[in-house]
Amino acid sequence: MDQDQARRIAASAVCLAIDYGGTISDETRPLLGGSRPVDPACVPVLRALAGRGLALILSSNTADGEDRWPALRAAGISNVWRAAFMSASVGVRKPDPAFYRLITAAANCWPDQVLHIGNNLETDILGPQRFGMHTALVRAGGAAEDERAMLPPGTLVIAHLRELPALLGWDGG
Repeated sequence: MDQDQARRIAASAVCLAIDYGGTISDETRPLLGGSRPVDPACVPVLRALAGRGLALILSSNTADGEDRWPALRAAGISNVWRAAFMSASVGVRKPDPAFYRLITAAANCWPDQVLHIGNNLETDILGPQRFGMHTALVRAGGAAEDERAMLPPGTLVIAHLRELPALLGWDGG
């Protein structure tokens, strides 16, 4: 993706829908309330993005009894989210379009004003793009060759959430 395309996404985004597991969670640490703790490197990024006035929406498929709030509170970022959609609580899972409708309703915006960020190709990239959202795939080592062939045009690929502000020109650069 070229920088001009990333800047166009940045200019239109009013909402960031962010997956939890494998996207902002620290998969190396033990469970906290049924979820992995938040990756400490994501905390200042999430606070900065919320400080830009963007609606942050947690977008998470969960099992019954799984709760992201204890980990979000422990990281000190429970207050950055406009809404948190956990599939077990809302009764619909990604990639069902009804899940993405919840996001646009909570953010009071159109799908093309949402950047959906996550690590699952189907639920965080293909599903949101079919719904009309922009997307960013999180892959520590970059997208694998077979994944790159399946990525829709315009998909951002980042190794970690901390790369997103610079890519979108939101860090002053």
